[in-house]
Amino acid sequence: RALLHQVQSGEPEEQRSRYVSRLLWLASSADPDASREVIRQAARDDEVDTLRSLARERSEREPESVILLSGLLRVYGERDLAIEALRRSARQHPSDFWLSFHMALALRAVAGDPTRRDRRGLLLESLGYFRAAISARPGSREARHLLGASFEDLGLWRDARAEFEEMIRRDPSDGHARAHLAYCLARIDGWPVALEAARIAAEDAPEDEYVLGRYARAL
Repeated sequence: RALLHQVQSGEPEEQRSRYVSRLLWLASSADPDASREVIRQAARDDEVDTLRSLARERSEREPESVILLSGLLRVYGERDLAIEALRRSARQHPSDFWLSFHMALALRAVAGDPTRRDRRGLLLESLGYFRAAISARPGSREARHLLGASFEDLGLWRDARAEFEEMIRRDPSDGHARAHLAYCLARIDGWPVALEAARIAAEDAPEDEYVLGRYARAL
């Protein structure tokens, strides 16, 4: 994700290239696994065809290797191929938290492209992977938050409300989740009903711009 963020940052190409190379070098130092080093070396050499070939291989790879490969494919704009590799691996490792989580993230990222006609279908597919991630790690705040956000994006307000209510049950001081809950309540029953939740959220997270925006809308 750090690689993808840097490549899409808008910084000058030379600066971005140096940063990406540095990240790959650090990853190699921390993780000398031979199969993943093949993937990183292909990225260092800008051998996109090699990355594509690795993604299309039917041999089973460790989830960590598939996550790395798919992330680098996304860096090079091969988003659908990245999803294909993740989806195939997720079938083989359905209880792996990080694999399910990254699959859901990749689907959400592609669904954010306004030119895609299958945006809703991608978001609907992401729900199952977020649920699988939560099943593997129920305490994951980020996975549950993004599941709730995906429900919001789909207009499934009651389902989204249930996720944010669960987040608040686990952490009553989570102002950001409470602001999302306020938004869900507003879409279901109107802003007057959501005002109290928005007020509490603003008290819990007074520096969160999203929270303050929802509170301002409720007033």
